[in-house]
Amino acid sequence: MSPRYRLLAPEGWDRIPLDERAERAVNRIVERQFRGIDDAPHLRAELRGSLLDQVRQAAEVGGREMFLSSVMVGPMPLQSTLLVTELDGDPAVDDSEVLGELALLLREDAGVESARVAEHPAGRAQRRVRIEPAASAESHDTLVVEWYLVAPGGASIVLLTFSTFLLPIREAFETLFDVVASSVRWRSAVTVPASG
Repeated sequence: MSPRYRLLAPEGWDRIPLDERAERAVNRIVERQFRGIDDAPHLRAELRGSLLDQVRQAAEVGGREMFLSSVMVGPMPLQSTLLVTELDGDPAVDDSEVLGELALLLREDAGVESARVAEHPAGRAQRRVRIEPAASAESHDTLVVEWYLVAPGGASIVLLTFSTFLLPIREAFETLFDVVASSVRWRSAVTVPASG
């Protein structure tokens, strides 16, 4: 089933569809990262394994596609990710009722800094910001910005989950994430009959 939405990702973000094309997309990213570097097979294999693990985990939670930032500022990578999940909606339930229920649920999680209904070019939405604590001493706290967008008629809910551990520049990332979220548009449900 093709997605019910369109999304414009920033330049320098790699798209990984979470289906049979995922491995090919991961291989392209790894080859580009290591272009001209032949003496690091272990690092190459480690990156490939790590990306495939992320892809598997994202697919297991119902992800449709993933985007990874490969943008560099000088020697520093601006690491961030976007996971897009499309959930089945309920056309019998009013959009504002869905958003109200979401608002109650989303405020209950630990680490939530804000959760609010927001106006969005594609319709009303729920926006949540939270900090995910580091899982170990070697990892970092992670900024997570989520946008829940209800498709017209309640046919589906698209969840955009942005994340980065670069908290010192979180304000810039929040702005970027919101701009990307604002690019979502719904595809028309109208089908064009085949000619002939």
